[in-house]
Amino acid sequence: MARQRKEETRIENNNDIGGFALWNISFLCVFVNAILVLSSSWMVSSRKSSMSLALGQTYWKGLFAQCTSHGAHGFHCDDYEVPWFQFDSLVLSSRIMMIFSICFAILAHIVYFLSGNWNLVLITMDPFIKKWLARSASLLYLLSGTFLIIVSGLFTDIILQAYSNDSKMGPTHSIGMVQHDENLVRYEFGACLYLGYIFGAIELILAVAVWALNPHVEKKDEEENYTKSFNQDYLSVY
Repeated sequence: MARQRKEETRIENNNDIGGFALWNISFLCVFVNAILVLSSSWMVSSRKSSMSLALGQTYWKGLFAQCTSHGAHGFHCDDYEVPWFQFDSLVLSSRIMMIFSICFAILAHIVYFLSGNWNLVLITMDPFIKKWLARSASLLYLLSGTFLIIVSGLFTDIILQAYSNDSKMGPTHSIGMVQHDENLVRYEFGACLYLGYIFGAIELILAVAVWALNPHVEKKDEEENYTKSFNQDYLSVY
């Protein structure tokens, strides 16, 4: 009996360590989500396909801003300077889903902290409540990762549309171009687009791990089994 209890304590400690490690990964996901919202490096002008690069300028676009470089040390950014209702539906959808993604990530990070055994402030909370808090955090991570991957997919579609009608001999510069300051600009994947796919996948894996490593499920099941066996023994005696 003592050996069994010792083994159960070791498993609980391992779950606590694993949960705390997942919570730290969650903090990294929240930090990267914030960078993705603020950064404009989702689409970067292609050096091979953009005529404007002959003038030594570089363009990059994000969810809420677009920037242009002026020489080696200067650049200018603006918020597209057009009414929001004139934006393409893909851009508006990307904005909304990215806001949902970061909100779900922040909320999941807070909820998972409340459910963790490493949280000494709420250590006396009912395990049944902690179990459902952990499950709620898992669902929020799932939604956040899904929205982040969808946003990355929408930006990928925007970029690929500009190259959909190229000839086999190379870009024709006939359609699919973005007009910007009278220079024809084509875009390629930016750093934020890669981060969107990577951390979207990480958040999906995190959702599965948080659900699977929920230590409060085992405790609740053990309590129910103990109560059931006790009642059966009591009825057999009387």
